[in-house]
Amino acid sequence: MKTINKITASLLVASSLLNADIGLDSIGFNLGSATFTTEQTNKLGSITLANEPETQYLHGEIYALIGGVFEDQSYKPSINYILSDNKEFTNHLFMVGINKYFSLEDYNLYAGLLVGNGMLNWKSNPIDGTKDNDTNVQSPVGAIQVGAEYQVSDKFSLGVNSKYYLHDYLTSLEPTSSATAKINHTSFYSIVIGLRYSFGSSK
Repeated sequence: MKTINKITASLLVASSLLNADIGLDSIGFNLGSATFTTEQTNKLGSITLANEPETQYLHGEIYALIGGVFEDQSYKPSINYILSDNKEFTNHLFMVGINKYFSLEDYNLYAGLLVGNGMLNWKSNPIDGTKDNDTNVQSPVGAIQVGAEYQVSDKFSLGVNSKYYLHDYLTSLEPTSSATAKINHTSFYSIVIGLRYSFGSSK
């Protein structure tokens, strides 16, 4: 009976979603820069990197906002793909979020939260002897964001956005049994400008 009740409840939820006015609200892209925070911890023996890890990245984002999920249309869920890149690292993020929009004549202000998963790839081993699997690390990621947009037409908005991310990209350096250390990319922030296209209105 419990199984039947669960199936019935799932079908009711699915039916309500299908009947809801859920659809693609808008799509957008952002481009700017990101700055990472890096720490070296648990050091044993003598380990010296040829260079300190780069902290500045070229940063890009593409995203889609979903409309019709909430009765209050000022709340918009998002699906985000985020890429940060420099000569040493590539950072991929796949995230979902929720934004609250505030409309002020030709301007939109918004704030939001995001969660997802990240993958940090070293383009080369940080030190001779480091395990290959440590050059590709993953971590859950959480972020907060704020932004502002100016409506340039009924469909297009220009905007500026800033995000702060928390994660735990941990790379173990083990060139010898007597020398070990860990490099942890703990957080980063981004500042970008971008363009959003609305399938309805950019408000």
